[in-house]
Amino acid sequence: MSRDDVSLLGSTDTCLTPESSRGKTKVACTQCNCIVPPAADSIIGKCEYYYRPLWPKPDQEVEKMPLTYRTWAKIKAIFVRPTFDPWKDQDVVTRLLKKRKSLLQSGSTDPDWSRYTNFLMRHIGCGHTPPDYYASYGYYYCTKYGTVLLPKLSPAGKIWLQNTRKILQQYMEDGLAQNMKNTGIKMTGKVGGRKLSMRNVQKYKLEIDSEMFRKFAFGTHPMAYLDGGLADLPFEDYWNIGLHGPDLGEYTHGETWEQVISSGEGVYNKKYKPGVDHVIKSLMDFKFGK
Repeated sequence: MSRDDVSLLGSTDTCLTPESSRGKTKVACTQCNCIVPPAADSIIGKCEYYYRPLWPKPDQEVEKMPLTYRTWAKIKAIFVRPTFDPWKDQDVVTRLLKKRKSLLQSGSTDPDWSRYTNFLMRHIGCGHTPPDYYASYGYYYCTKYGTVLLPKLSPAGKIWLQNTRKILQQYMEDGLAQNMKNTGIKMTGKVGGRKLSMRNVQKYKLEIDSEMFRKFAFGTHPMAYLDGGLADLPFEDYWNIGLHGPDLGEYTHGETWEQVISSGEGVYNKKYKPGVDHVIKSLMDFKFGK
């Protein structure tokens, strides 16, 4: 059976035992399916799209928002460290495996479905781990903004946040779908002309390269922010977005600065540049007597 076959259940080596043996033979079974099925429309725009809390602690704290730096450190300790193995929790593994068929379906509406759990069910025993973006960035900030930032925004800001959440996840779906067909990813935002172009992204491999996936996801942020209506917000919303935006530690990464600068440039070009250009033109006309 082809490794790219969606119905692939697993593989193992032939195991020979003595005829006199009466004990159960343990057989290691692996499964590595890199074909990413599309998400259900009903989950797009929800924080659970990225990750649904599965482990007792500290994940219960993730749901109890607002998050503190201490909680964030705990989350990173679990999901970012390379040694984390979600398959060690037998209760969770058993629950997910029993509904594996449902979690693998295109457009699954299973209560345990998320990009994270779908990945786990497609990569069993092969050593691949879900992109750290799913839980340690996507889910973390989606829930943080929904509980900490949302109440502080204007009515227009609240609509922007909800729209942007959905657009971000739709861009993610589009990128994953492109990776199933091509060796590169190209996108253009609807507002401001922001573009994302990634070459030499190996077909089927975007999701299993955590660093590449994070670069892709961050590249969609400015497009989603502007498409959601960032340039149309009142100034006080910009203040609150900046105050309650990425944690300070995120600014040690170049991708964070890139998305902030790109988003800010988009806001300036749409909201302020026309006025500045008009003032400059008026001054020039006055100076030269036009």
